[in-house]
Amino acid sequence: MDKMSYYDELIGMIVKNPELLKGDTLDSDVLPKEHKQAYDVIKRCYDRYERFDLGMMTNIAMKLDVFDIMAWSEQVQRYSPIDYKHLKDIIVDLKRQETIGEFYERMNTGMIDVTTFISAVNLYNNNEEGNLKRLTEFEFDRFMAKRDTRIQFHDFKKMGEQHINEGDFVVIAGATGTGKTTLAINLALDLAESYPIIYVNIELSEDVLIKRMMGSYTNTLMDTIDNRASVPQYELEQMAKFRMFLSQKQIYVATGSQTVETIQQMIASFDQDKHFIVIVDHIGRITSDKDSYERMTQTSIAIRNLALDYNCTVFGLCQLNRGFKNEVEPNNSLLRDSGEIEQSARKVMFMWDYHDEENPGADGYYIWFTKNDSGPCSMIPVKFNKETQRIREDG
Repeated sequence: MDKMSYYDELIGMIVKNPELLKGDTLDSDVLPKEHKQAYDVIKRCYDRYERFDLGMMTNIAMKLDVFDIMAWSEQVQRYSPIDYKHLKDIIVDLKRQETIGEFYERMNTGMIDVTTFISAVNLYNNNEEGNLKRLTEFEFDRFMAKRDTRIQFHDFKKMGEQHINEGDFVVIAGATGTGKTTLAINLALDLAESYPIIYVNIELSEDVLIKRMMGSYTNTLMDTIDNRASVPQYELEQMAKFRMFLSQKQIYVATGSQTVETIQQMIASFDQDKHFIVIVDHIGRITSDKDSYERMTQTSIAIRNLALDYNCTVFGLCQLNRGFKNEVEPNNSLLRDSGEIEQSARKVMFMWDYHDEENPGADGYYIWFTKNDSGPCSMIPVKFNKETQRIREDG
């Protein structure tokens, strides 16, 4: 059946059985102009008189082609409430697809940005009654039957105590050289024990990423990996453990420049049946034609929406403002172009090289939470071996 036939059938159904309009909530704007006019007139008649016939339409709306409407109704064979609801669902979905397509075209031509596009998709992916729903005992039962949605870590046990939840947008911040990318790599390897991983690698070459992953997983020195053509056999066997790991886990890498749109496309195309983890290294390198602050604002909102709209948790790496060198402890104002990043993130954690002349015994590396919407803002001491690119919780 072509699209116009759906609209013809809908009007024909309500002409045959006007009682279908009792309590009807269809937004007539989903219909083409002529069908919208017919629907509005019929519903106005029914709401006022609790009845309708074509003679009433002739008196009320002379501009409508009553003969067409008669022809539509004569072709209708099924007009039960179930048939009517099914047809309405088809028509609303057609309108949704058409509207999303229009917004997509406007985004491609630069008329709107990706944040506006994603917001539009979110709106039109809801049903015609919007998001409003009554919470009942069925929602309670569904919630109670659902598994724990906290992210499950393997070796990073104290990270698990921070209650990072599915659908969170988590910022990993740190100065250049303090190990935020190394932390992201170590978290990716750890979380790969339980989840598929998408690693959006804007910062490194693929070879360097593999090298760092291998060093961390097998605890092998970077120099040893670089000189692998001349190392003893046992060293090669140690490195080969990473090959076995890759064969058993789902780690996907996208290397090179990215826009929010390309990241959204790869996430949208990913299998949504199982929760997965997305790591973006780093969000400041995402390409945009906006200035620095506007770009980070747009990117932060878009990434937060991706975490909410798809079955994934997103970790986004972030650089620091230049003033970090004057700070003993991390704080959210150090995030580069920090305003919207801090607002959008559910958690913010720093990879922090701590030095305090008044308390030298506490010197060392920490995973330091400065924002946590569902748990404590804790400091987790870690051991960071730069030679193997391995980070492990200390104690």
